[in-house]
Amino acid sequence: MAFERLTFPRDVCPIATGGNALIPANGDASLEGQFRAVAPVADLIDEIQRMLATVTITFGNGPQVGFIDERNTYAYSDGILHPVPLDFEVGDTQVGIGTIVTRLLHERFMKAGRPDLAARVNHIVTHIFFDPEHPSHKNPQKELGNWLTAAQASLYEERYPHWTIDKRRNEDPDRLDRFYRRLVGSPPPEGILEMPLIVESVVNDNPTVDCVGGGIPLAKDGEFGVRGLEIVGDKDAAWALKVKGLLEAGAPIRRGAIFSKMQGVILPDVHKEHGMRGAPARLIRVSEGRQMLPDWQDGNMRPKARAALDVAALGVPVCVTDLDPRRTRAAIFDGPKLDGEFGGTWFVHDDWRA
Repeated sequence: MAFERLTFPRDVCPIATGGNALIPANGDASLEGQFRAVAPVADLIDEIQRMLATVTITFGNGPQVGFIDERNTYAYSDGILHPVPLDFEVGDTQVGIGTIVTRLLHERFMKAGRPDLAARVNHIVTHIFFDPEHPSHKNPQKELGNWLTAAQASLYEERYPHWTIDKRRNEDPDRLDRFYRRLVGSPPPEGILEMPLIVESVVNDNPTVDCVGGGIPLAKDGEFGVRGLEIVGDKDAAWALKVKGLLEAGAPIRRGAIFSKMQGVILPDVHKEHGMRGAPARLIRVSEGRQMLPDWQDGNMRPKARAALDVAALGVPVCVTDLDPRRTRAAIFDGPKLDGEFGGTWFVHDDWRA
C-alpha cells in the first residue's frame, strides 16, 4: 500500500515487546499480575512520549492467546460453549492487552499533568493479511497453549482432527508428564488492513498500540470478501511491516527497539557452545546478520533477529534488549554506541557509522 508523504510533528519510536512481558517473573498470569508486569513498559512509554518521540508499540500475545484457546477448548469439550476460531481468539487478546496498556498509560499521563495525552492513547484493533496457501499451514511450527499430557494430546487429536500436536517428547524434568503441544501455522504477513489508521494516529502524535499478537489473521476471499485463518501471526514480523509503512508515509524514525526476555542477542556460535550463558553481541550489521539468521533458534530469537534485520536494512538501527529499565532507556534515548552502557544488541545497516 502506497502512502502520501506526510509531515510528522515529531520523531517516531516504534517498539515491540513479547506477550511474556505481561507475565511477571513469578509466573502470576492473573489480570492483576499482568497489570504489574506491564507497569515498567508503561513507565518507559510515558517517558518517551512526553520527552522524545511519538510511541507506537506492538505487544505479543503468546501466553494470552494460549490461555484463551485452552479456556475455549475446555468449554467446548464440555458442551458449555460453541467453538471459537483462532482468529477471534487473537482478537480477544488484542482487546484485553490494549485495555491493560491504555489504562496504565492514562494513569501515568494524568499523573504527569498531561490530560491531553491521556485522552489520546489509541489502541487500534488490527487485522493483517496472510497467504492462505503458504507452506506453513501444512507444516505448522508455532507453539500454542500450555503443554499437554499424553492423555490430553490423544483426546484433543480425537476431538479436533484438524489440529497438529507436536509429539516429540520434551524431556524437560520441570514439565513433569506434560510433553506435548499444539502447533499452528505462522506465515509472514503481507499487508496491514488498518495501516492508514496507524499512520493517521501517529502523525497526530497519539501514543498508539497496534498489531498486537501479529494481527488478527485474514485472507482475501473472492473479489471483495475476507475470511479468518486458523493461524497466529508473528508480532515481530508485523512490527517490521508496520515500520516499513510508517517510513513510506514519511515518518522520521531514528531507532527502534524489540524487548525480549534476554539482555541481547546471543551469537549463534556462542549459543551452541554455552547455551544461554554467552555474552550478547553488541552490534550486528545487516550482511553478517543475514548469514547468521539460519543458526538462531526458530520461534525464539530468529523472528526478532529477522525483524530487526528487515528494519535495519531500511536504515533504522534496532536494539534487541530485555526490560531492565536501565537498558531500555539507554537503547531508546542514547541509541547505538560502541562504548559505555550499551543497552543490548544493535542491528544496523552495513553503512552505519558511530
